[in-house]
Amino acid sequence: MYHAPIDTVTDLTPANQAGHDLTVLVAGLEQRFVAAGTLLAEAIAATDDIVGALDSVSAALDARRAGSAGNGLRDVANRLAQLPDAQTTRLAGMKALEGAARELRTYVLGARDALQVLRIYGMNINIAAAGNSAFAAFVENMTRRLTVGEAEVTAILGEIQRLSNETTGVGQAEAILTAECAKILPHVPQRLLADADALQEYMARMGALATDVSARTRAVQGRVATVLGAMQVGDSTRQRLEHVVAGLGLMGGGVPNPAVEDHVRRLLSVQIVETATVFDDEVATLFASLEALRPEMQGLVALIGDASGSDGQTVLARLDEGISEVAQVTGHVREADARSRAVVEGITDAVEELAVRLAAMRRMQLNVLDIATNTRLLSRRFGTIGKAVSVIAVEIDAYTGKLSDFIEQIDAAVATLGDVRDQLSIPAGEAGDMQTTLAEALAVIRSGCGQTEVATRRGAAGANRLAELLDRVGTELAGEMAVGTTMRAAAALLTPMPEPAPLDAEAEAMLETVSGAIYALYTMAAERDVHAGVIPAHLLPPPPAASALDDDDDDGLF
Repeated sequence: MYHAPIDTVTDLTPANQAGHDLTVLVAGLEQRFVAAGTLLAEAIAATDDIVGALDSVSAALDARRAGSAGNGLRDVANRLAQLPDAQTTRLAGMKALEGAARELRTYVLGARDALQVLRIYGMNINIAAAGNSAFAAFVENMTRRLTVGEAEVTAILGEIQRLSNETTGVGQAEAILTAECAKILPHVPQRLLADADALQEYMARMGALATDVSARTRAVQGRVATVLGAMQVGDSTRQRLEHVVAGLGLMGGGVPNPAVEDHVRRLLSVQIVETATVFDDEVATLFASLEALRPEMQGLVALIGDASGSDGQTVLARLDEGISEVAQVTGHVREADARSRAVVEGITDAVEELAVRLAAMRRMQLNVLDIATNTRLLSRRFGTIGKAVSVIAVEIDAYTGKLSDFIEQIDAAVATLGDVRDQLSIPAGEAGDMQTTLAEALAVIRSGCGQTEVATRRGAAGANRLAELLDRVGTELAGEMAVGTTMRAAAALLTPMPEPAPLDAEAEAMLETVSGAIYALYTMAAERDVHAGVIPAHLLPPPPAASALDDDDDDGLF
């Protein structure tokens, strides 16, 4: 009874013409919506790229790294500003060292003179004893002890000379440092402090800007996703029109009963009009959503433009300039530090060495004192010779006392050297840390600014790409504004009569069969609702099972 679906347009009846027009419309509709959906999917990917780029800025400019760089610059600036005070302390220490070294030298020379006199007295004992073997043994023993003492004195004088030489080198380094400080103080430390503040402010602003851009981008991404969801209207419209065309195909060249054909045409016409109404509303909403995205996109592009400004390069250039000026003076600081440290180490070595040599001299002095005492006791057993030797032994005893006094003075001078060492001591790595801190701070700055530049450039490209994609979506969908008119024109072809024809029992049975076949095509509740509003209630098929109800959202996009 029914004919095959329409596949040619040889018979241009109103129904065939409507079917042809709708078939052509469905083909173009799907093509345009698929293209627009692909562009929107690309747009979402573009927003992902923007968010990823700006998130990397937030990571590069986090508070810990920015704070570390700024604090490092402030630390260097403060230490540079304190250089004059440090120099004053160090120069005072150098003067104290020179004074202690002079005193020590004086006492050591006095000890050396005492040793030489004692050696002469030993020779005098040999002369006075006229070669007596007993006295000769005492003299030989004393001479051996004095030789040890003289060797210790010579070694101590060598240590003093070495310290004096190192002190001279430190003085030269301090003079250079004084001249360099005069060049940079106070303006370089002040500028470093100002640049540290500017850096921290800039990095904080960039971090906040990156966060703002990411938030805005995510908001745009959400709106784009909403637009993409709204494009389901293309899919639902396509399905509904395909069902109408299939319904027309069920009629073929016509239904034997004109009243039945009239009701079927009216049913399909109402389905088309309802589809056109929903389509027009959804497309209007779609275009409104796209239009609402335009100021969001403009704001996003402007915000990313702010992020790619030159402030960071200006701050970096100022810091480079300041650091280049500081580099030279920190080099001299390191030189002065190294020389002072060498002197401190030399003093430490000297104090330890002198302690050992002083202990040897004390033992020598006591031994000589014992020898003088024993010589005096021995002289009592020899008459005239003994008296002469006794007189010399008394002098030896006296000079041994003088030697003891010199040793005590040397001991006190060595203790003073220890105090000077403590005064000159420099915390380990202080000057070296200054240069390292500057290098680390600059590395953080360059890394942060570099990543900001790359990320903002990438973000700007993504934002521009996103704007271009959204414009293309609008262009792709622009032709859809006339789709509703085309659908309504097709619907008009199907309803030439103002009122539906009356139905007899046979017509009702036929309509129930035809409309039931059409009802079986539906996949959406809206289609079934329209059907129920046109076909008499007693001719409607039973409602579908729950599992077969509306699957509007099951097909994906296209």
